[in-house]
Amino acid sequence: MPHPRSKKPKATAQKASPNPSTKRQKRRLPEARPQKGKPTPAPFSKQSIFVIGDPVSHRQFGDGRVTAIDGGTLTITFVDQQVRQILDYYVKRRKG
Repeated sequence: MPHPRSKKPKATAQKASPNPSTKRQKRRLPEARPQKGKPTPAPFSKQSIFVIGDPVSHRQFGDGRVTAIDGGTLTITFVDQQVRQILDYYVKRRKG
């Protein structure tokens, strides 16, 4: 038994169109085309401001030294010999 509030679709009579060329056409989306005159931007590559051997300080892990760099990710060996990979945004360079 259908729900008492459900709406039934109304049957509509379709009118025969006098002119067959007035049928609805499918809407086409414009194709993606490269814009003329504007250069394509180069892929983003993050270069770290740190170099291997830099002394750094991290708020949670303390002092350490950079042992490897991969883009913006630093591999740091901390004073307690923990090795962590941390984004360079989260560490500060400290003096020698």
